[in-house]
Amino acid sequence: MAKDATKVRVALTGDIWVAPEGTEIPASVDVAPAAPFVNLGFTTDDGCTFTIGRETEDLPGWQSADPLRTLITSEPKQVAYTLRQLERSTVTATLGGTVTETGAGSGLYRWEPGPPGEAPVSVVLIDFMDGDLTYRFGFRRAQNLGEAEFSLVRNDAINLPNEWHVLAASGGLKPWFIDSNDPAMAPAGA
Repeated sequence: MAKDATKVRVALTGDIWVAPEGTEIPASVDVAPAAPFVNLGFTTDDGCTFTIGRETEDLPGWQSADPLRTLITSEPKQVAYTLRQLERSTVTATLGGTVTETGAGSGLYRWEPGPPGEAPVSVVLIDFMDGDLTYRFGFRRAQNLGEAEFSLVRNDAINLPNEWHVLAASGGLKPWFIDSNDPAMAPAGA
């Protein structure tokens, strides 16, 4: 592979979508997700942070100071971002629970937490665009398991942190994927 500055990608802008577990994922990055997917709006300018870990265990041998093998025992994956908009979909994505109207036609609303230990499972899609190129990071099953710490201050927006932990997918599917319309991602020989 040669150096090629035209293949440097910058996540100039993007969208974060969530939907209930089991929602069908659009087959193309050229198609915006439709309901029941919800666009979570603005994030902080830190964007999204992906962490793909490997937890390992060394198998030692009596005759060797070095491990004989290293087993990968777990591959935890997380995606984190901080939401900037305060509305039903961002509050429930961050904190779970439900929002209800406190009286028919009252225009007054109440958020309440779900049952203790509840952390709903969702489909999470993160799109980033660089000119005409789009990348979609898809997480088929994820739970927002991070701490939700936020402040009410006069010199900043209310920021709602999200840390989604990726779970095993059903039906033999991989837990996550990247879709793109970028020709640089074409398989060898295509």
